[in-house]
Amino acid sequence: MQPKILIYATSHYRSGIMINLAKEDVELVEANTTDDLLSKANKDTYDLFILDSNSETDLFGLSEKIRAFKGNKDAPILYVSARKVSLERTFVGYETGPILSIVKPFSPKDLINNVNLLIKFKIQRDTLLEKNLKLEQVLRENEEKAKLIEDQRVTLFSQAKLSSLGEMAAGVAHEINTPLAAIKILSDQLQEFLDDEPLDRSLIKRMAAKI
Repeated sequence: MQPKILIYATSHYRSGIMINLAKEDVELVEANTTDDLLSKANKDTYDLFILDSNSETDLFGLSEKIRAFKGNKDAPILYVSARKVSLERTFVGYETGPILSIVKPFSPKDLINNVNLLIKFKIQRDTLLEKNLKLEQVLRENEEKAKLIEDQRVTLFSQAKLSSLGEMAAGVAHEINTPLAAIKILSDQLQEFLDDEPLDRSLIKRMAAKI
């Protein structure tokens, strides 16, 4: 896909810029007024904005309005100015995207070099952002897998504890039931002897001692 450039300049310089960039592998879009520029910046995403200053244009104020649109919040901007742009304000502009400037009159070579530099920066940054998003996705997936594994480990541990408790309870029940069964048998026999006549007191005493 061709890089898309939106050009806002006076008719004279806009024509010169269009001619100089005509042979480059880019898509050129013109804006005739400030309202036209902002309308197009709001509707579409661009790889570069070229802004020409005149007596009525506040380049930095215009740049802030362009970058207020979500699709162009990091857009590179190239200023075409009759005088050198403040370096301090230019570097502040780098917080959200690069800003370069060329001073009128400029050579076609200067224009093309600056345009290619900013487009290359945009492509490299977009590629890096895409890789970062993929890396974040992989990290999220790994975190989800790790959580799933931990949940399964906790579940298996709980099941193992319950199984051990069940086995222990069964063993305790067996230990309790065995003497109880013997006591039951002896008590039944003792009851039978108590019902007999005459009573064998010595036998009853021996059976009671066993209980």
